[in-house]
Amino acid sequence: MATILIIVLALAVLHFMYESLLLPSIRTKLRFRLFGIRDDLRMLMAESGNDLDTKLFHYMQDSINTAVAFLQYIDLKALLQARRIFREDPELCERASKREAMIDACSLEAFQVIKRERSKLFGYALLANSAGFFVYAVPFVIVFLLLCVMLRKLKDHLMYMKCQLYRFIKNLTCVPENELVKFNSYNGVLRLR
Repeated sequence: MATILIIVLALAVLHFMYESLLLPSIRTKLRFRLFGIRDDLRMLMAESGNDLDTKLFHYMQDSINTAVAFLQYIDLKALLQARRIFREDPELCERASKREAMIDACSLEAFQVIKRERSKLFGYALLANSAGFFVYAVPFVIVFLLLCVMLRKLKDHLMYMKCQLYRFIKNLTCVPENELVKFNSYNGVLRLR
């Protein structure tokens, strides 16, 4: 019981250190990178003239601005809530799908690079903000993986024993009865003449 308490306390300290020391600097770095790709998008709009649709520009800029504003809230909980909201509101889901399809259909390579970078930074934010949860999940994952390895080894051992048993039965049933020697108690094996 004391060991469990020490482990939980150590995990809480690690979580506190991560949330208060590392995560703010990670978020700041991600925010600056989002500002950078937003600047790249604005530069692209200025340089491309009529090649980039204004609607696409605003869609992408809005998504980047939303990511900047809500960077600290992008985590597993928000992802699950968004999934639930999209399931419950098909109209919203359809609008978002249409926007994403329009963004995907843009033929400008620089625009697609910005889109990929935005998605990558969103994924980094999701991972960084959810890492506090992973600290607590690590012991359970380790136990789960150990159980999986043990069960696999047990299954392999049982399969080996089953194969050996089938081979033994096959050999035993193919030998005539008069050639079998009674069970030898000296070394515990059934001997054939």
